[in-house]
Amino acid sequence: MDTFLMKPKIDFAFKEIMMNEKARIGFLSAILKIDPSDIKETQILNTYLRKEHEEDKQGILDVRILDFILFEEPTNVSDDSKPPSQSNFYSCFHIWEDSRHFLFTDKMEFHVIELPKLPPELKDNVNNDKVFLWAKFISSEKKEDFDMIAQKDPYIESAYQQLQIISQDSQKRLEYEAREKAVRDHNQMMFEAKESGKKEGIEIGKFDKSIQIAKNMLQKGLTINIIAEVTGLSLAEIEALQLKQTT
Repeated sequence: MDTFLMKPKIDFAFKEIMMNEKARIGFLSAILKIDPSDIKETQILNTYLRKEHEEDKQGILDVRILDFILFEEPTNVSDDSKPPSQSNFYSCFHIWEDSRHFLFTDKMEFHVIELPKLPPELKDNVNNDKVFLWAKFISSEKKEDFDMIAQKDPYIESAYQQLQIISQDSQKRLEYEAREKAVRDHNQMMFEAKESGKKEGIEIGKFDKSIQIAKNMLQKGLTINIIAEVTGLSLAEIEALQLKQTT
């Protein structure tokens, strides 16, 4: 039997998981910190954002959901009441006025889950921390981890069942693998660019240090041949420094 499972952190897989209504109700209730029974209905919306002007770039969301809640406003917990496990990997942002410090709107929030900052172990004292459980589910890659987390929450269990279904769909698997490769290639490109920038910075630092040493040696009257041998600078570069010091 094929035991292949998609990684939920790949956006294609997460989008497919959210096609399951019970899974998305559980995820939304965890993020909004409301009881799942208070969510009356959810609808998947078109992920393509409308362009206001012809020259605007096309905005595409991974998942766009409209939810209907039985009461007017979800009540968010304060930062002080968050479980300790959320202190590093989870953040919720609002829009505030800078000088008078009042909330611009309570209809917009930005929830950020940083998977690399998740604690490595799933501890018993955070079993009721729904955001943490969802984050661990999304970041998991092994069947035994999925099995363990799914036992702790019925909504995550539905998400896991959906993951198993889409993972065995041959067409979806092809789409998933193409997307995973694109993500991997992008990450590799960004890594190489970062490493290249580091090397360039080191080389610039070495060059600047050689220039300073050459200036000091010129002031002490050493020949340009000796300076070139010590610093690795070319004779032309040293002659240019010598000309600047004499003008």
